[in-house]
Amino acid sequence: MASSRDKRRTAVAICNQLRQTEVNEQFDTKQLQQKTIDSMNIIIVKTLKDAVESYSSRSKEVDKFSENTKNLLKRRRNLLSQNKRNTQEYQEVNKAARESAKEDIQLHNERISRRTIEEFKGIKVFRRKMTRKKEMIRLKRSNGIIMENREEILKTVEEFYKDFYTSKKTSDLT
Repeated sequence: MASSRDKRRTAVAICNQLRQTEVNEQFDTKQLQQKTIDSMNIIIVKTLKDAVESYSSRSKEVDKFSENTKNLLKRRRNLLSQNKRNTQEYQEVNKAARESAKEDIQLHNERISRRTIEEFKGIKVFRRKMTRKKEMIRLKRSNGIIMENREEILKTVEEFYKDFYTSKKTSDLT
């Protein structure tokens, strides 16, 4: 049975192959010979932007702020750009933006918690999801080799701490 990590790696490999096929189709040498430098530049920039968007973690993020909060933040930025930081208007807009953002984040967290508890019917899964722990997926050894296998990483960490905490005999200084 394949683990979720193996499934994820397979999915990433398939996405990479599809992306490479798309890039190869867009950069067909016969087509490029018929294009101007400007049109080739447009194709290259578009391809790079598409690649960044498809691999970007921000595209998966849920928007936490309401339109009201976004408008208040935009208004605050405009006041700052006009050097009106010490005005009464800026202070009022700033306070309203902070309060609105705080409410929006609280509502967002409540939605996540409600959805998680309803989906998984348990508080343990909810806690795990809310803590957002990061897992070490790569480790670079002292010799420069990068490891991605979990067992190798654990073995290397174990060896490091074993060496670190093992007392080394030193010669007598007397």
